[in-house]
Amino acid sequence: MKRILLISSLLVILLNSSTFAAQSMVTGGYDYSFGLKSSVFDIEYSSEITDSSAWAVRIEDLPTGTGSSSHSTNGIGAGISYRGYFNPTVLTGPYWALGIDAISLAIFTVDPKIELGYFYISRKGITIGIRSYIGYAIATGANTFDGGLGLKIGYGW
Repeated sequence: MKRILLISSLLVILLNSSTFAAQSMVTGGYDYSFGLKSSVFDIEYSSEITDSSAWAVRIEDLPTGTGSSSHSTNGIGAGISYRGYFNPTVLTGPYWALGIDAISLAIFTVDPKIELGYFYISRKGITIGIRSYIGYAIATGANTFDGGLGLKIGYGW
């Protein structure tokens, strides 16, 4: 996992000189999570609000087991985030976000979170992103902190 994050970070830094100003993007990704969730696959749509902010909606799949042969859905979720970008080219570069997810595991869980990340969009629209987040999962009898590191790949236009 450290290797993936290091390689992704280097790609983003090296390719940052040729970014594309997109207004919308769709990404798919994987989060290595700790806490209530062990891992999360998600598909996310993001769209510009202003030159320095965007919103994002996502659908999540929370699998059990490891490897593709043992994949079965343990839960599903959906979420929304508000993102603020540190530079005036929205959807590209470093950002912070406030979000909330609703997750159906064995019990229904609400998970507000804070996120930090970085997106790179090439001139052809190819998107690479990394993120980290921390949240507090609220469920009947199972309140706990959670968080994770993620990698996203997609397309921006």
